[in-house]
Amino acid sequence: MIDKANMGTFYRFVNGKLSCKSGVGPLKADCDKLILDTEKAERLNSYSISVITAGDGNLPDFGRRVDESVFINHVEFTSLDLIKVITHVKSSKTADPQGFNNAFIKRLKIMLARPLCATNI
Repeated sequence: MIDKANMGTFYRFVNGKLSCKSGVGPLKADCDKLILDTEKAERLNSYSISVITAGDGNLPDFGRRVDESVFINHVEFTSLDLIKVITHVKSSKTADPQGFNNAFIKRLKIMLARPLCATNI
């Protein structure tokens, strides 16, 4: 594996050997008690809230990187363009917040492409 110099293969191997596959392992409370599941999420949320500061509403000035005459006033893509893009999306069984996953969307790409495009081919 090392001779191939393929870092992706190496990291997949290492990640496959890790014992904690849930992302965040058990947390330890002040009294050395282990925190699991819902309480873990609540503790992490409370900590995040304590360290995140509210913005003052002032946004930095982002200067234009192109001439003032350059702008996009119309974007058009065909249903065929959309089908090609969906075809090349990685299949994943992880659902998005609405409950859909990439494999589901890929199976319905032809039916979804027409209503999503202004120009149908």
